[in-house]
Formats: sequence, structure tokens, C-alpha cells
Amino acid sequence: MKKPKRINSVSVALALMALAFLYFLWAVVPTLWPLWQMSGIMRTACSVAYSEADDEVVMQRLVKDGRRTKLRISKDNFLLERVAFTEDEILAAPERLRGVMSKKGKECVLRFRYVDTYALPLLGLEYELPYESKVTLSLQPDETANYLNDLVYNSCTCTRTRSGGAPR
Repeated sequence: MKKPKRINSVSVALALMALAFLYFLWAVVPTLWPLWQMSGIMRTACSVAYSEADDEVVMQRLVKDGRRTKLRISKDNFLLERVAFTEDEILAAPERLRGVMSKKGKECVLRFRYVDTYALPLLGLEYELPYESKVTLSLQPDETANYLNDLVYNSCTCTRTRSGGAPR
């Protein structure tokens, strides 16, 4: 029986796949990292919305914190919504919480939409990457909650949607 060659089609295919994977890590992951960071910044903004009733202050802080990612963002990239309590829910709440509930709302829904064009290094190809993210956080007053843990980490659901983005 003949000894197998050191360089054969399987070893060449595995080496090419490893190189393609490493190129992907080197070229694409740095473009996705700031977008992933935005979901954490959005969670923080929703937790600020719990203590701040003015949406303009929340948006200013969100844009300020978001610029640390070096993305070209503005207020136009975000949509902040406060889901209001129904009249029955406000009337059922204790008297001292009714004013807060009507100002702050039941839930903070923050949407982020961003589109940018990136270039693949060494290849010179450009691709457009549209990115959407949504963060939802409960703003309901709860006297027994530990707000830093319960509201920010347990009741926040983050979803991401990426579409397109294939190299041209």
C-alpha cells in the first residue's frame, strides 16, 4: 500500500477554508462589532427612559453614547416609542403612581436602523450592509424590583435583523 501524500486535495481544501474563515474574521467582523455594541447602548437608553420622562434627553444621550462606536449616526437612525398605559390600568394603580405611569408609559420600544457601505480589504469590493435592531424594556413601576438587574437584564428583549449585505 502506498503512503498518502502530504499535500492532497483534502489538505488543500481545508487550508483554503481556513484562510477564507480567517479573512472573514479580519474583514467583516470589525464592521459588525460597532453594530452589535449599539444594542447594549440602546438597552442603556431604555433604562434611562425609566428615570427620565423627556424623550429628547434620552435621544441626546443615546446619540452621544452611540457616537463612541464611530458609526455615522444621528437622531434619524432611531425611533423611540413609549407604549402608554390604558385608562383602566392607570385607575387600578395606587394614587401615588398614577402621574408617573401616565408620563413614562408602560414600555420603551427603541428601534435602530443603519445602512452603510463597506469595502472588503485586499479585494476592493464594496458591499452595502443594512442593519436593524429593536430593544424593548418594561417601564412599569414596581416597588419590589431591583431596577438595575430586573429591568435592564431580565425584561429587555433585543432582536436583530440583517438583510442583504452580499458583496457586489
